[in-house]
Amino acid sequence: MRLIRWTAPLLFSTLAWSATAHASPYSFVLEFEPVSNMDPTENTVAAEGPQTGEVDDAGTPESMDPTADSDGEADGGEGTEGTDDGEGGEDGVRDPSIFNRHAIGVRTGLVLTPTWGLSGFLASHTNSLCRGTTVGNFASDRGLTKTDGCNFYVGAEYTYRKSRVVDIVTNVGYRTVKTPDGYWLDKDECPDGDGPGCDLAASDYTEVNLSYVFMGVDFIARAPLVVTPDIEFGIGGGAGLGLGIVVGDGVYQTPMGAGSVSAGTCNSIEDLGDLTKCTPGYVANNEGAADPADAEAGWSDPARWTAPGQLATCSKDECNGSDLELIGRIKNKDIPPVVPVLNVIGSMRLLVKDVWALDVRGGWKTIGWFFGGAMSYHFGGGKADVKE
Repeated sequence: MRLIRWTAPLLFSTLAWSATAHASPYSFVLEFEPVSNMDPTENTVAAEGPQTGEVDDAGTPESMDPTADSDGEADGGEGTEGTDDGEGGEDGVRDPSIFNRHAIGVRTGLVLTPTWGLSGFLASHTNSLCRGTTVGNFASDRGLTKTDGCNFYVGAEYTYRKSRVVDIVTNVGYRTVKTPDGYWLDKDECPDGDGPGCDLAASDYTEVNLSYVFMGVDFIARAPLVVTPDIEFGIGGGAGLGLGIVVGDGVYQTPMGAGSVSAGTCNSIEDLGDLTKCTPGYVANNEGAADPADAEAGWSDPARWTAPGQLATCSKDECNGSDLELIGRIKNKDIPPVVPVLNVIGSMRLLVKDVWALDVRGGWKTIGWFFGGAMSYHFGGGKADVKE
């Protein structure tokens, strides 16, 4: 009995340890300590090395808990979200602090040279005002005798967005500078305005085509009033410089002469708007005039050659070109082949999704007010607008 009393506890302790280490099927009888998991494969893994992590209330390491989250889930899932590369941030929304730096686009618009500007040095002139052929009282009082047509520009541009505020815009394009054919008279020929002291015979039948190809660079700054992931809206302005290569025919002038004035049909500046009343006539000593024999032989209407004043054949709005050549049609040589281009710009731009932009512009564009716009496609080079 004494042997059993000493050996029984030892035997039970040994069997309990054996059941715990070797997962004996008799452990339900002999265990003295709770066992957390009876899966022999998990016990084997646990025995292969030390466990890490916190221990729960049951004494089980978190690394052995099959319900525990993965590393990414345990960290709140932040590692699985998309990175902010300018195209999208959290939930796929574009970060408004990042924008495309480059854009290509087209521009177009209308250009109007103000009559009040020309009236400063001309007593009579023609103009293209995009308003049909009607001359209003305001313009008529300032020497406008004829209006027709419309001048425009069209071109392509590349924009580099230096920042969200400042754009550098290089551009190339074509602009028309034309006026309807008609009489231009220097203001010093009419010192007292329209009346007896105005020398109408000094008027020149003038043809204007100074259209040019331009290239230049504009600097435009806009205040970004609205900036969201979908829309950017800004208002501002700037200026630009460039060069224009004249590709139009230039300026040609033909002296009217005194024939119509002497005939009594051309009596006022208003009459200069009707070429059947104020008609160019041949004068032998005019600069560029043909010899009388050549002029007579080449005259478009022999009856008009023999009539007083030897007047050209004209409708109300234009005259026969060959008659003008015989009278002395001369190209103005004071027009340079290359002209400076100066732009003063006001701008209002709407940018959608940082891709498509509509820009409404207005201002001054080399001897004329302009109103137009541009459409552009923005791409590439997305960077945060960070102040240095």
